[in-house]
Amino acid sequence: MADVETKTAAGRIVVLADFHMVDAPDDIETIIAGVVAAAEEEEPGTLVYAWHRHVDDPSHWTVLEMYEDEAAQQAHLRGPLMRAATGPLSELIDFANGTATPMKAVAGKGIAQR
Repeated sequence: MADVETKTAAGRIVVLADFHMVDAPDDIETIIAGVVAAAEEEEPGTLVYAWHRHVDDPSHWTVLEMYEDEAAQQAHLRGPLMRAATGPLSELIDFANGTATPMKAVAGKGIAQR
């Protein structure tokens, strides 16, 4: 097992969101890709921001987010990216039937240390 490397992720914040999107436009995946690209460029403390569309139900989405720390999460939530995306996406997301589960990361494979 000498080739196995364990990366601790203590202090990092993870959020798993699960929801349905109603009446999403045909180009929703392009819109989401733009939001993710902006997070990649503008949010160095956002380590993972991955949107997943369920194959068996295209209206069902899961988003996995990982932040360096609580300050990075707050920067994401309050930053210009989220302000710009919140309006259009909030009209599509069924918040009443969704969940967002905040977690503290303990360890993860493939997560580089900073």
